[in-house]
Amino acid sequence: MRLDPAITHVWAGVIDEPGHEFDGQPVYLSQRQKEWTGEINVEVSPSAQQGYFSGYGHLNTRPSSPPLGGEARRPTSVEQRAPHERLIALWARPEHAYDRVVTHGTTEVASLAAHYGVRLPDDFRDYLIHACSTLDDGGEMDGFQNAWWGLERIRSFIEECGDSEAEPSLAVAPMQALLFADTLIWCTAWGICCGEGLDFGRVFLVSTPSRFVADSFTEFVTRYLEDDTALY
Repeated sequence: MRLDPAITHVWAGVIDEPGHEFDGQPVYLSQRQKEWTGEINVEVSPSAQQGYFSGYGHLNTRPSSPPLGGEARRPTSVEQRAPHERLIALWARPEHAYDRVVTHGTTEVASLAAHYGVRLPDDFRDYLIHACSTLDDGGEMDGFQNAWWGLERIRSFIEECGDSEAEPSLAVAPMQALLFADTLIWCTAWGICCGEGLDFGRVFLVSTPSRFVADSFTEFVTRYLEDDTALY
């Protein structure tokens, strides 16, 4: 197979997209970004009768290292820190100067989860306990021009956007999807799936149309710190 020079890694696998025309087909999965983004360019194997097909899909299991294209890069000591610790470090930089005042604890975060009847993903729960402001600051933005909501403002998709704005393409329960930040005075917003199921823990962008942008809060923060435009 002749590779595009921009492609950094290639995996062999299958498309795992129920209802997709090529679900279950053997494919080559190529990644042009240096970091794993959760989205990949898909080319159906030449052995398949359909020939090549370009589009987007997801691996049925996340690769730990690519079998082709060399060794996967090892995470640095900074990247191994918890997401909330990395956010706190980011916001302490002079170009951000984004003060987070946390006066709540595990009890208040547990009450939030109980109110919506959800189980919070561990990485998101740790963020809420350690790095999420208790009181909302009224839209103050960090250096990337995004406002991370205080614990008192975090709410479900349906409460913030209304039932009519629910995106069937996301296949998330709007009362169990919690919004936690918005961009540029609510041009778009980010939320996380807290309902049990295949999408538990995935982060999505509320936009037109809405779409998933990360498979976990940890992945979202990693890419956020790189100012990845694919999150917007």
